[in-house]
Amino acid sequence: MIQKLQLLNLIIYIIIAFIISIILLLISIILNKKTKKFNNKLISYETGCLPTSDNQIKLNIHFYIIAIIFLILDIEIVLMFP
Repeated sequence: MIQKLQLLNLIIYIIIAFIISIILLLISIILNKKTKKFNNKLISYETGCLPTSDNQIKLNIHFYIIAIIFLILDIEIVLMFP
């Protein structure tokens, strides 16, 4: 009897968590539609002039991997000193 009650509580908890996550997702979608009207805010600022080129630099994934490895090893070394 106790196991069935625990299972029922778990199912109710999962359903409530799912409903709350769906509600939050819908609220964020509704609020995001209101902010898409202002496309001027998405343009980068270059000394008051319109941008002359695409500012999104495409970097190779290799640079990100090296940066993550560096951060991991750097934190590891800092924690080893004390």
